[in-house]
Amino acid sequence: MRILIVDDNEDSRDLIEAALVSGGYSDICVADSASGAFRLMDIGVTSSNGAPQVDVVLLDVVMPEMDGIEACARIRGDTRYSDTPIIMVTSVNDVDTPSIAFEAGADDYITKPVDREALLACIRGGLI
Repeated sequence: MRILIVDDNEDSRDLIEAALVSGGYSDICVADSASGAFRLMDIGVTSSNGAPQVDVVLLDVVMPEMDGIEACARIRGDTRYSDTPIIMVTSVNDVDTPSIAFEAGADDYITKPVDREALLACIRGGLI
């Protein structure tokens, strides 16, 4: 299983990756922006009729250029990723943002600082 971490903060990416590795996941790729994630996922490529490039996406909400909510909607717009679990992992902890994220297609929403067990449970839950 390949997990993609999308976060503009290197420390956050490193912490999430360490939590995943400690949970037994080893096929992990990272992107520091939505556009970087789209490149890794072959989203927006005219000949992108192949299989999905990732199995789970961990997506930050607050990023420059394109936020995670818009990125989530774009990922959902690619039919290859219509069923791929997207988990928002963010420091945004207000009342409205989770609802907006779910409307955009997110499957789950956890806040930073990331609790390792909660993160692993979200991933396992998304794969069932």
